[in-house]
Amino acid sequence: MKKILLSLLSTVIMLSVATSIQAQETFEVDGIKYEITDASAQTVKIIDNWYTQKDYVLVSSVTHNDITYKVTEIGDYAFASCYITGVVIPEGIEVIGERAFSNSSFTSLELPSTVKSIGVNAFRDCQNLKDLVLNEGLTTIDFAAFYSCVSLTEITLPSTLTSINDAFMGSAFITTVVSKIQAPMTITYDTFHPEVYSKAVLQVPAGTKEAYEAVDCWRRFQTITETGTPTALHNTIINEEIQKKILNGQLLILRDGKTYNVMGAEVK
Repeated sequence: MKKILLSLLSTVIMLSVATSIQAQETFEVDGIKYEITDASAQTVKIIDNWYTQKDYVLVSSVTHNDITYKVTEIGDYAFASCYITGVVIPEGIEVIGERAFSNSSFTSLELPSTVKSIGVNAFRDCQNLKDLVLNEGLTTIDFAAFYSCVSLTEITLPSTLTSINDAFMGSAFITTVVSKIQAPMTITYDTFHPEVYSKAVLQVPAGTKEAYEAVDCWRRFQTITETGTPTALHNTIINEEIQKKILNGQLLILRDGKTYNVMGAEVK
């Protein structure tokens, strides 16, 4: 009898565990399917859509059973191969999942300030994408996120970026890469197409060119220039308000309480 009771109890426990690990509750609003990711925090992610239209204006919150949920993620494959021609991604979205918008037809994309990560192949084969605005606050661009976006010619990488994993391989027509990253991290070998390394201009913050040239694989860029330098003092007429001095064999210029080298970069 005890064995039977123990067996029944074990079955009940197993059923309870199985129930607890079932998929989160899902619901649909206005043709978009959502999954509750955190009931207590009242957050959801988009997991599918039933739209037939070609332009999407996504919402930052949605109400279900009298509870308002924040939309924080666009899930894996949510809009894959929908060939959408326009999309507005609202503030509040933090994660864009794997292949979320692959094969879309939109020409421009501006990410809100809240996006932190872009998933594998998220915008793969978006071949009409010309204008791309990556937000400050973005930290991760995963594998092949912008693979074969052949209309891209210029990209700007935000200062907050810490990981780029072969993100732009296959996008061979990029001519300008503007990086705002002050301390360049090592990037993967195929982050950019070989044509980009050989022909594009990499623009980096003032005073960081040597750092980029010392790090894999930034050093593969044949042309690296600095941007945002102070007004070059070598074009300034030296007068009584500007003093010069030589320190450790280097000519320095003192002006307005600050010290500059001859190229106009401030010396701390």
